[in-house]
Amino acid sequence: MSKSGHFSCQSCHHRQLGWGDGLPCSFGHGRQEGRRNAPSLFTAAAQDSLFWDGRAASLGEQALGPLLAPDEMANDDLVSVVTRLQATETYPAEMAVVFGSPGVNISRIATAIAAFQRTLDRPTRFDRFLRGTKDILSDEAIWGLHLFRTKARCANCHMGPNLTDGKFHNLGLSYYNRKLEDRGRYAVTGDPRDVGKFKTPSPRHLNHTGPYMHNGVFPLLRGLVNLYAIGGGRSARELDKDDPLFPHAATKSPQIKRLDLTNAEREAIVAFLKEI
Repeated sequence: MSKSGHFSCQSCHHRQLGWGDGLPCSFGHGRQEGRRNAPSLFTAAAQDSLFWDGRAASLGEQALGPLLAPDEMANDDLVSVVTRLQATETYPAEMAVVFGSPGVNISRIATAIAAFQRTLDRPTRFDRFLRGTKDILSDEAIWGLHLFRTKARCANCHMGPNLTDGKFHNLGLSYYNRKLEDRGRYAVTGDPRDVGKFKTPSPRHLNHTGPYMHNGVFPLLRGLVNLYAIGGGRSARELDKDDPLFPHAATKSPQIKRLDLTNAEREAIVAFLKEI
């Protein structure tokens, strides 16, 4: 469905790569590199908002976003997408069967993609553990679960059935006024308090969805745990202190605190994260 015909949804969300693409940041039209890591789709159907900055409120809305993004599928408009699908031999007939009447339109395209995404999550070893298969996790992973819920403070944001609070937090990774700068939620709301905030992702199937964070700067789970252990990153520099947005970029979410975790404890958390 891309303008060039070279890119599909699967180009950035591949089943064998954890419904991501295995890259720090995705490539799109004209081999342009985007700014963000392709989010995994495992729990997309359960999210109240989509994209790292939460700019889409539904799966259908999210499905249409990349179609018009110049560094993704780069279509000039949605009409051209409909026209291409209408001209194929199979899609008009298939949509008539599914929707009960002939015709390809953008609403049906979005509905079909959203329906597919609702089928993607699957049980993990952790799910089986919760359902009573007590010997499926190692002692180290169970210790990691305990740390996840207590000393490591992970459950302050990663909670509920999908292990996410659905909120937006500043972890100190906006790289404010630097090469990798991304102001996150602020680009959507215009609220200075949202500078550097990104949506809490679900860690389900985390072992299959690296690299990690909105910009893919962490290739390994251990690096991810280390970031939280040191109290997050350093979004803003003192040389930017006269910038009116500096105080907001430099203020990490209150949930982010330095942790006194031993190497063994960090490895236990990693062992648990591989089972979620």
